[in-house]
Amino acid sequence: QGSTPSFLTVFNNVLYFHADNGGGNGIELWKYTTTAAPTMAADIQAGAGSSVPVGLTVFNANLYFAADDGANGIELWKYDGTTAPSMVADIYPGTGGSFPIFFTVFKNKLYFQADNAVNGQELWVYDGASAPSMVYDIYQNATGSYPEFLIVYLDTLYFRAGDLANGAEIWKYSGTGNPALLKDLYVGSTGSFMVSPVVFNNNMYFGADDSPKGWELWYIDNYCNATSSSFNATACASYTSPSGKVWTASNTYMDTILVGIDTPSIDPENSKALESHQAVYRHDMAVLEGLTLEGVPDGVYNLVALPLRLKGADASPVRAILLKQAAG
Repeated sequence: QGSTPSFLTVFNNVLYFHADNGGGNGIELWKYTTTAAPTMAADIQAGAGSSVPVGLTVFNANLYFAADDGANGIELWKYDGTTAPSMVADIYPGTGGSFPIFFTVFKNKLYFQADNAVNGQELWVYDGASAPSMVYDIYQNATGSYPEFLIVYLDTLYFRAGDLANGAEIWKYSGTGNPALLKDLYVGSTGSFMVSPVVFNNNMYFGADDSPKGWELWYIDNYCNATSSSFNATACASYTSPSGKVWTASNTYMDTILVGIDTPSIDPENSKALESHQAVYRHDMAVLEGLTLEGVPDGVYNLVALPLRLKGADASPVRAILLKQAAG
């Protein structure tokens, strides 16, 4: 059946992994230097039992992982490559185990999911010195929010987590204060269940279900930092723009197709790169500048903005009117 080497990770020019040598040690931590045969680095759960080290992650000059020593359950461990591995903390007191997982280094701290037997599986952090601590109780009871798929993008930690009101959605964390819901893609308590995030070409891509379109490929844009479906939507709701009031218009699929602002431009007056204009252009959206809606009562409207046919121009004055939709 083989040794089943898994979680291969390079630390201090040595390749570490877990494996089973079939010799009565179970699945333990092994190492390989390319100059000699692989050797067992440590028999964490002594004897035939398996400690099953998983999630091997390099942080702060140590190798961190989850393992079971047979007495404390699955907990957070570390190894400096020389002395014997040691348990960082018994987060879930007793033999239950906190099941730490999704180790991610962010702003020189180690973040992961863990269960302390009180709050359920929540987001935890370890700075390498003081005891690990819970960042925030997102699902505020013993159920746990199960933060998963942790990823760092644009100096922000993103992850999937679930609360009672929104279900499993995308959350973000700056490293200070409390994490916040990025957007309720699947409106309501069902959750869009974001999966498999990856940074590619300055955007963060992931799979998600927003209900109207089903499971599709989505992204968070490098310019506007707002969620969009790269197959079926052109939504982008937040721009680097001058101070002013901003409105958006949507089509029947609730995709944002127009941005309106009450200032002369969506970019700062001294902007040379015109990043906001470039962002809306990439998303096939229109811009309506100098828009004033203060006197318009609340309601649902159809916007008509007919431009002049100006040859060779990339913008035009418009006569904009709102047509109020009938109730129902």
